[in-house]
Amino acid sequence: MKRFLFTVIILLGFLSLKAQIRGVTEFGESIMLYDDGTWEYISDSIETAEIPVNATPYFKSKASTFLYKSEKLNIGLYSDPAKWVLEEKNDADVAEFTFRMKNEDLYAMIINEKLDVSLENMREIALMNGRTVAPDLVLEAQEMRTVNGMQVLMLQMTGTIQGMKFKYYNYYYTSPEGATQFLTYCSENMFPTYKNDMEVLLNGLVVPK
Repeated sequence: MKRFLFTVIILLGFLSLKAQIRGVTEFGESIMLYDDGTWEYISDSIETAEIPVNATPYFKSKASTFLYKSEKLNIGLYSDPAKWVLEEKNDADVAEFTFRMKNEDLYAMIINEKLDVSLENMREIALMNGRTVAPDLVLEAQEMRTVNGMQVLMLQMTGTIQGMKFKYYNYYYTSPEGATQFLTYCSENMFPTYKNDMEVLLNGLVVPK
C-alpha cells in the first residue's frame, strides 16, 4: 500500500507542471511561475559550481550482508536484510530494484541503464529528470565521493510533488558499460530521522568481484 501510494504521487506529479512552470528571464535568471500569477527567483549557483571532492572514503556497513546483483550492469548493492525489503517488480517499473524500509516511510530505487555518459554530466541529467515531476526541485548539496573504491556523485535535493515536500539523497555512478542512479527518498520532515539509514544503504553500492 505504501509503495502504491508513492507511485500515485509520482504519476500525479506530471500534472503539477500545469501549476508550476520553471522559466528564464531576459537576463538569464531562473524563476518559478505559479498558477496564481506569482513568481520567485531560483538560485542556480550551486548547479553551475565545480563539484567538490570529499577525501573521506566510504565503506559498506558490516550489517549490510545481502548482495543484490544487477542483470544489466556490473553493479550491486549490499543491504541489511533486517531493515530493507525488496519490492515486487512489475513491467512498468523503470527501476531494476525498488526497496522499502520495514515499517517506515523510507524508499529507495536503483536505475541501471546502458548509457554512455560521464559522471560530471549526471548532475544535469538528474536535475532535468527530477524537474519533470517536481518543477521546483532544488539542489542543496553535492560532492564526489569514493565509495567502496568507486567514484560516485552525491546529490541531495528537495522538491514538491502535489503539495508535499520530498527529500532526495542520491548516488550516481558511471562506467564504460553504463550508468547507475541510486535514489533514496522520504518526506522532507522525516529526513533528519532517516538520513543515517539512507547513507548506510547508499554506501552498500559496490562493483561485484
